[in-house]
Amino acid sequence: MSLYNLNRESEGKTLLNKISSLQSKDGSVPGAFTSITFSKGESLLLETTALSVLAWLKDKDNFMPHVESSVKFIIGSVKEGKFRTTQATVLCLKAIIEYDRAKGSISGEAIFELKINDDNAQTVTLNEESQEVVLFKNLEFVANYTTPGSTIKV
Repeated sequence: MSLYNLNRESEGKTLLNKISSLQSKDGSVPGAFTSITFSKGESLLLETTALSVLAWLKDKDNFMPHVESSVKFIIGSVKEGKFRTTQATVLCLKAIIEYDRAKGSISGEAIFELKINDDNAQTVTLNEESQEVVLFKNLEFVANYTTPGSTIKV
């Protein structure tokens, strides 16, 4: 990413091509040995994939197929609202946000469910006509369903 920021696009594209060659069919980008937080396993894989997405977005006209494949992998990796570790979660969310900014519009439909103790409490649908913010309304009912130790999932 820094090479693009320094207007060294030719060198940057060479590195992005190298990263592209490492991408697996499932969209992940394996091969990293460590990270600044000493992550391992799935967390390291998610961090590396998210950083790859952010790098490819510097040249989205040439690398959007790689970006989309990796974003699908990232989204498919969320478990209980997170991506393993804090570092992986931050990088994955940043990659998803930047991908969304690069795409510029929503296509299709997304359904957000608010679950309390695995019971569906409310559903919000997001599509092309929706507002930019997902808003769960009238959440005062949550107090009636929850007790210490309850789980709330979106």
